[in-house]
Amino acid sequence: MKITDVKLTPISYPMPFNLRWGRGSRDDVGGIVVQVFTDEAITGIGYVDAGSHAITARALDAILLPLLKGQNPLDIGRVWEAMYAATVRAGIGGWVMGGIDIALWDILLGN
Repeated sequence: MKITDVKLTPISYPMPFNLRWGRGSRDDVGGIVVQVFTDEAITGIGYVDAGSHAITARALDAILLPLLKGQNPLDIGRVWEAMYAATVRAGIGGWVMGGIDIALWDILLGN
């Protein structure tokens, strides 16, 4: 089995009130649904509570997706180490890595 693609889908739900803290405020809650697709038509689903879909998508497209394609999704430890090694110096990718990890476990445990 090989990873063929990863898709990020931002989700958002309006809050009935505005959340405020310090200088920040927010009137919605949400995150990103992460789907990992395989060549055997098995899809793993993960979730990440990420602040910026644009930053997360750029980290996936530029760094992680080329690394993930063709990898065995059942070899979670090796995939995690490769993702970490590719992103640790860039200081990005942690959010999406967590979602990918959940999706990989979904593939493993769903079989």
